[in-house]
Amino acid sequence: MKPACFFDVDGTLYAHPFHEVSQETIGALHALKDHEYFLALNTSRSKEELAHVPSSLMNIGFDAYILDGGASIYDRSMHLRSATPIDDQIVSSIATYCEKQQICWRYSSVSGSYWGNSYITSYMKEAYWQLYFLRMDVKPWNGETVFNIMMESNDRSLASDCTITLFPGCMEIRAKQTDKWTGIQQLSSLSPILCFGDGDNDVCMLEKADIGIAMANASLACKQVADVICGSVHESGIATFVKEYLK
Repeated sequence: MKPACFFDVDGTLYAHPFHEVSQETIGALHALKDHEYFLALNTSRSKEELAHVPSSLMNIGFDAYILDGGASIYDRSMHLRSATPIDDQIVSSIATYCEKQQICWRYSSVSGSYWGNSYITSYMKEAYWQLYFLRMDVKPWNGETVFNIMMESNDRSLASDCTITLFPGCMEIRAKQTDKWTGIQQLSSLSPILCFGDGDNDVCMLEKADIGIAMANASLACKQVADVICGSVHESGIATFVKEYLK
């Protein structure tokens, strides 16, 4: 068995609004690599949404990338290893509903990440720019495999047979029983498992990991299930934890 660490990105490794990963955090990741830990990112970002993450982080040499909230898993060379897509009928119903109601939605697919229609609100457009430095094209869904959906609604009934995470003014939709922990379960022979996170969509993996570490800036739900609360992302909390853990 090989020890493993899984890291959320935004609010955990990556500090907003400064768009930087501290040198202390980078050093901690290298220390874990030196101790032969299996390292992986575990994020709701799609492959395209990782494009502008600082190179100092992407050059660490992660062993795997669990993306789309657990729906897609890539190897160290960023080749797709496995995926749990959303049922086509559900995607179709969401696309139709959003078109009729003029609701903004974004989908992540095999070919990339796109706006599903042209009803893109300034809120969503700026959110994607501020978070990811990403300007997506509009591409109506045409039947391709979809891993993850973000839509400007909090109405769970639109995808009641899916895994849903609510955010202010929008929600993330994944296939049924698909989350960051199920993504981890697809990677074998890893123990102990350490998970680091800050958001509500990290709760599942922090709760089930051998050691769940919540950032000081984490949501209440995250802190409630964590085994350890480290310093905030702005204080390089991961670096402080790793230094003590590897003693």
